[in-house]
Amino acid sequence: MFGIDVSEHNGIINWELVKNNINFAILRLGWIGNKNNHTLDKQFERNYNECKRLGIPVGVYVYNYCNSEETVKSGANWTIEKLKGKSLELPVYIDMEDNSIANCGREKLTNICIAFNSIIESKGLWAGVYANENWFNNYLNKEEIKRRYTTWIASYKSGTDCYKGQYDIWQNSSNGRINGINGNVDTNY
Repeated sequence: MFGIDVSEHNGIINWELVKNNINFAILRLGWIGNKNNHTLDKQFERNYNECKRLGIPVGVYVYNYCNSEETVKSGANWTIEKLKGKSLELPVYIDMEDNSIANCGREKLTNICIAFNSIIESKGLWAGVYANENWFNNYLNKEEIKRRYTTWIASYKSGTDCYKGQYDIWQNSSNGRINGINGNVDTNY
């Protein structure tokens, strides 16, 4: 299956044109921070409503700046609140890649993922972790994450199944081109 992930940085998307070129879309819900300064992506509601109207299967990701289990729990509860009344066909991913939390250490970063996803799962949603290859290999306890959750890896290589059997979704490019989106878009298998 082929899909895209998008945020407000992709502008106003013409989903009518996009729908015939993809099998799924993962939408940025927003980002979560340490001071309860969680922020909704400016295009999330529109992107969600358009995907639902057109029958495009949807998941979401939440960009994480939280550096502790306590602050990420606040972010997870905010995520649940923002998803009230919505239906998802794909997981809710915590996006683990920000340099500001890279020095927290593998155990703490893995526990941040677990704290977030425990709340997501407690509400009956499918939980996952997104990270680039470097983060999965060097910043997270990859085997623990893979044992517990669905995984989505970013690694920009050519081909269509480089990570088949290792990760559930592979983000293969940040400069894909899809009719209906101005500029580059992240593409996934």
